[in-house]
Parts: sequence; structure tokens; C-alpha cells
Amino acid sequence: MRLFKILIMMTILVSVFSPLAFAETDTTNTTSTTTTTTTSDGATISSGVPEVTPEEFSGKINRMSDALYGTARSAIAAVTVIALVIGVIAGIFFKGARVMVGFALLGLIVVLWAPTIVGFVISITNS
Repeated sequence: MRLFKILIMMTILVSVFSPLAFAETDTTNTTSTTTTTTTSDGATISSGVPEVTPEEFSGKINRMSDALYGTARSAIAAVTVIALVIGVIAGIFFKGARVMVGFALLGLIVVLWAPTIVGFVISITNS
């Protein structure tokens, strides 16, 4: 039963947050050039692989993470309230449901403090 619950949670997370990771609304900075390479025997190989600079790559990663964090931040308040209400009501009847209230609050704290936590970890690793 526990494995089933974990699989359901992972399915929900993947189905909700994966479209955000692949979404791109700004297509003005995309570049595509044809690259021609000459081999040692004189044959030429041509491909349409886009050129991406490190700045463009890090910008794309930052935009995706910002979109993901923005969505998580806006959704976590509603999810926490629902989890708290269900946890309190279920906690009256089931002792194990009281733990859900604590995990809901812990999830709220982790999501809202994510930039601070990540900044703290980065400062520790850089020193």
C-alpha cells in the first residue's frame, strides 16, 4: 500500500510539473545554423545543429526553474490548506493522520524557503 501511495504521488508530480519544465514561450533567441565539417578523406558533413552559448543554456535553465518555482509557490498554499483540513478531520479518527499535518507544514516551509535554502547551500559549498 505504501508503494502505491508513493507511485501516485510521483505520477501527480510528474504530470503537473513536467510541462512547465519543457515550456518555452520566448523563441526570439533561438539560432540555428548549418554546420559543415570536412573529414580527413575530403567528404563534407552538414548538419543543422543549433549553436547554444553557455549564457543561453544557463538562461534557459534559470527560466525553467523560475517557472517551476513560481507554479509550486502559487499552488503550495492551496495544497497545504487542503492537506491541513483533511489531516485535522482524519486526525480525529486516525492517529496516523496527524502526521500528515506536520508534513503539510514542512512542505510549505520547504517550498517557500527554497531560494533561501539553495542560497545557503551554495554559500557553504563556495566557502
